[in-house]
Amino acid sequence: MNRMTLFVVALGASGCGSWVTLVDDGGGGGGVDSTSSVSGTATSTSSAGGGGGESGGEDCVDAFPVLDGNGAPLDIVFMIDNSSSMAEEITAIEQNINVNFAQIIGNSGVDYQVIMVTAHGDNPTEVCVEPPLSSATTCNGPPGEVAGQFHHYDVRLNSWEGICKLLDRADGPEDDQGLHGAGWLPWLRVDAPKAFVMVTDDALACGGGGAWLYDIHVEQNPEPNVAAFEPAALEWEDWLRSLSPVQFGTAENRNYKVYSLTGVPAQLGDETQPYGPGQPIAGGLPYAKCDSAARNGMIYQWLSKSTGGLRFPVCQTQSYDAVFQAIATSVISDVEVPCVYALSAEGEIDAASVEAMLVSEEASQPLPQLTSEEACGAETGGFFIEGNVLKLCPTTCEALRADETSRIDVSGDCL
Repeated sequence: MNRMTLFVVALGASGCGSWVTLVDDGGGGGGVDSTSSVSGTATSTSSAGGGGGESGGEDCVDAFPVLDGNGAPLDIVFMIDNSSSMAEEITAIEQNINVNFAQIIGNSGVDYQVIMVTAHGDNPTEVCVEPPLSSATTCNGPPGEVAGQFHHYDVRLNSWEGICKLLDRADGPEDDQGLHGAGWLPWLRVDAPKAFVMVTDDALACGGGGAWLYDIHVEQNPEPNVAAFEPAALEWEDWLRSLSPVQFGTAENRNYKVYSLTGVPAQLGDETQPYGPGQPIAGGLPYAKCDSAARNGMIYQWLSKSTGGLRFPVCQTQSYDAVFQAIATSVISDVEVPCVYALSAEGEIDAASVEAMLVSEEASQPLPQLTSEEACGAETGGFFIEGNVLKLCPTTCEALRADETSRIDVSGDCL
């Protein structure tokens, strides 16, 4: 992993929001832990700074979720803007979608599939996903699809029409390759939670399905109001659910979340820190944005906020590794709150230094590291390590899953 000042891992439970824990390196020494509550549940994180363990080494351990069950389904739909200003962002997506997204989800045990709705090809503004996620041997011709793992509905999405065209083509006609006449909707599985990942550097001016989504020239409004864009987002959701209530649920019980990479300004000056559902619409007035974006995407923001997803700045492509890791670990927990975490580091992990803490809105409780599962006992809480895997004791796992405000923080040193 490309080591950065801030490491982000965000997790959320099915039907809930998520906790996002952020640890700022501060340039070395002890990290400054800044935790943002986003109406949610369990989180495993690690810091990218120093000083977490007892051995005095650098805090270097990353923790990624592994599900207890096998084969839990998850459908992930990408909508990517193909406008001329998106070449750098598309390159960063192609570079990160395998190792910092699909690999993490696959290692968790989730039965995932990725559905791309964007232009395919070797042009800088077209998306070509490489193996192992796809089976592509060339970016010319049809995308390299893998049944049950990767599908690509090839359609060009211009700046202002993205999510309208996404739904307008959900049930056909055929894509730009002359394939998939029934659209991308048939690839979805009824029993799978849905995660939409929207990537654009602009706003919207489009309509369909009874929705009119317009925020393209809002900065010209003499009395702008960020709340005015929420109704348009809700109209888009109504349109989505009308396509297939059995796939997408109801307004009271959604079966989807929207994650967005848009022109939002970096939060607190750090491009890797997401905005969670519990935080205000970013940019405020008069519609501040990140540097290379055309606009900050108010309607996309409302979609993420309303559905429990995360929002990231699209501009900082050098940080897409952390962004894609955060989205991956968040969508995993839409399937199940994990009680097992794979430990990863750039060096050899000092197992004795690994620390875990159960944190909730009520209290923070350090968890003892035990020697084995047998040491947990009927009442004893804590965790134990087997190889490079951290496992919570049954009583700790139960406490984590019983409290939607709880999360697990993990840190450790390298030898």
